[in-house]
Amino acid sequence: MAFCHRSQMFDQSLGSGQSKRCPKLSRYKLLSLALTILAFCVLTLVSVSGPQTIKTITRISVFVNIEGAALKGVNTNADKRVTTSQANHDLQHGDQLGSSQEDDLQKNLPSVIVIGARKAGTGALLRFINLHPWVVTSRSEPHYFDRSYWQGLDWYRSRMPPSLPHQVTMEKTPNYFVDRSVPERVHNFNSSIKLILIVRNPIDRAVSDYVQLKYKFYKHNTSGTYGSFEERALDKCTGRIIKSYDPIKRSLYSRHLDRWLTYFNKSQILILNGENLKVKPWEEMLKVERFLQLPPKIVRDHFVYNETKGFYCVQTSNDVTTTTTAAFQEAKRWSESCLGDTKGREHPKLRPEARKALQEFFAPFNERFFKKIGERFDWNR
Repeated sequence: MAFCHRSQMFDQSLGSGQSKRCPKLSRYKLLSLALTILAFCVLTLVSVSGPQTIKTITRISVFVNIEGAALKGVNTNADKRVTTSQANHDLQHGDQLGSSQEDDLQKNLPSVIVIGARKAGTGALLRFINLHPWVVTSRSEPHYFDRSYWQGLDWYRSRMPPSLPHQVTMEKTPNYFVDRSVPERVHNFNSSIKLILIVRNPIDRAVSDYVQLKYKFYKHNTSGTYGSFEERALDKCTGRIIKSYDPIKRSLYSRHLDRWLTYFNKSQILILNGENLKVKPWEEMLKVERFLQLPPKIVRDHFVYNETKGFYCVQTSNDVTTTTTAAFQEAKRWSESCLGDTKGREHPKLRPEARKALQEFFAPFNERFFKKIGERFDWNR
């Protein structure tokens, strides 16, 4: 300031008649200089530390760009949208960021639940969507809301897989759909949660349910016989359907959906076609991606038809993403296991008269279900 004062006196002594202002550095120039020095220091550090600090650099550079623009009076809303999108992209591609992203892994409560239906393709659905780099799924069925509610949310969280901040955590427990107490409990847990329900022809679903129950019976019993599906589902004297038989009750979709619609808006529940998941899984996966507002990643080339099992499995030669983290690779191996040996069991063939009786029984329930969801499926077979 002394220099400026002397300079002004010198100007006046020349008789200029005007005094010149002292050229001061503006606030934004000072801050820009400080940020530039900070960035230089970080770059110097990285040259010594290696790629582990790349993630930190990205965050600092985003801060420098946004703050610099704000100081100059630039609207930064668009910049923030771009940088957020870029951050998600960087987290997705682990090979570009290095293994430091695994430091951000933590277990989170699910924001999406596959609630059913049992024996309609929930296992396949979870394995297929698990290929998406922005989704993590629980391996086992937690059964929190129906069997372990008393354990509390910390217990529930402990059953979830580790996830990154941008990833969606999902679990599936098919029994939720038919349990009377679950809808209210889920609503109390998270009233804005997203729910996925996959359904198939109720007759075929009931038969598959029977096959699983029969398998479990002989697995734990060395004596006795389980009986055929028709013996258990149809009254041998009247030929009427036995409504109390569990596989039959679980196929009454409209009744179970009513309870869920008491607590949740229809827009919160995605209904998937189990038959289409079997023949064109990529189409159903696209519906899930859109429902969860995820970028489409799972396409036709990621599936291969398994002639032995009679359904599609994940194509191991095609990578959905370039992510190389240990967590993703483990998830990918799980998805590629093609649903294991418990799927694709032989199903009994129903007599024509038995199938006709079942069709007539389920018809009114199906119609009510179609009306509720605003969609129809071809179940007249």
